[in-house]
Amino acid sequence: MQRNANDQELIDLLAAADRFVFVVGRLCQRRSDTGDSEFYRLAGQLFRREKTVATVAEATQSVNDRTDHYFSLEKATTELRDLFQRGEGFYSWEGLRYFLLEYEQHLRKQAGMGTVRLNWDEFNRSKRDHVTIEHIYPVSPVAGEWPAFEGRSRGERATMRNSLGNLLALSQSRNSKFSNRPFDAKKHDAEGIRGYFNGSYSEIAVAQLRDWTPESVLERGLEMLDFLEARWRVSLGSRGQKLKLLNLEFLEPAGMPSASWTVDLGDGKISEPVAKKKGTSVGLNSDERCIKLLEDSGFPLEMAKQVLKTYKTLTSDTLGFSHEAAVAEIKKLKGIK
Repeated sequence: MQRNANDQELIDLLAAADRFVFVVGRLCQRRSDTGDSEFYRLAGQLFRREKTVATVAEATQSVNDRTDHYFSLEKATTELRDLFQRGEGFYSWEGLRYFLLEYEQHLRKQAGMGTVRLNWDEFNRSKRDHVTIEHIYPVSPVAGEWPAFEGRSRGERATMRNSLGNLLALSQSRNSKFSNRPFDAKKHDAEGIRGYFNGSYSEIAVAQLRDWTPESVLERGLEMLDFLEARWRVSLGSRGQKLKLLNLEFLEPAGMPSASWTVDLGDGKISEPVAKKKGTSVGLNSDERCIKLLEDSGFPLEMAKQVLKTYKTLTSDTLGFSHEAAVAEIKKLKGIK
C-alpha cells in the first residue's frame, strides 16, 4: 500500500469498495467473483507504484469506474423483479439488511440526532420466531383491519407486502405474531412490545402517518430508492422505471383517482392556487391547505403530497417548467382531469 496515503484517501478507497460490492453484487446481483482479476492487478500495481496506478486516489477512481461499468439498471430491475417470482420479493433480497441499516443512519442524520437506535449486532441476529424486519402491511392480515388493501387482488397484495417500501427495520426484535396487528396498534407500545413511535428512526418516520395504504407502500419505496441513488451514486431512471423496479406499476395510473382541480396562475407559485370544490373557488395560501383540498377532491393523503411535490419539482429553478407546463405534465403523468 502507498506509504504516504492519508486517512481520507484510505476512507475514499474503502467507500469505493463498498459501492462496488453493493451496486454490483447486491443491486445487480452479479457473480461474487466479478472484477476479481482486475482488482488483483490493480492492487499489485498500487503496491509496486507502477505508473498506471501510482496513488490511492487513482486506485479509488479505477474502482468507481469499474462499478459504473458493471452497473446495469436493466439487470438490477430484472434480478429484483425475479425475487417476486420466487415469492418473497425484497424480503429475500441479500442486500436488504445492509440497505435498511444505511437508510436508518440517513434518517438519523436527517433528524440531527446522535443517538443510535438500531444496533447492527442485534439487527442481524437470528432468533427463533422473532423478526427484526417487519412487514408493515402484514403477512397474515385480519379481515377488516387493512381496508385500503382489501380491494386489491391476492397477487397485488402479496407484491405490495414484499415491496421495499413495506419493509421496516425494527429497533427491537419481536415475536412474529405481533407483526399481524393493525397499523394503529403497531404504532403504540402494548403487551411489552415497543411501538413504532419509540422504535428506530425508520419506525418513527412511519408512525407519523395516519394510515398505511398501497400509496404509502409506493411513496416510501420511491423515497428509499431516491436515497439509494444518492448514497451509492447510481441512477435508477424515471419514476416509471422505479415503479418497475419496485414491481408496483399496477398502482399507477390505475391507482390514481380522477379529480378536478385548477391552480391560479398568480405569480406562478404553488402558494397561491385556487382549487374548485362544489363550484366554489377556495383560495389556498399554504401547502397544508392545498393538500387538504386535494384530499377533499378524492386524493389519498400520500398521493396529494406527491402531486404537490411533483409540482414544486417541475417549477424549481433546476427544471424550470412554467406553471401551465407543470400542471399539464402532472395531468399527463397522473391521469388527472
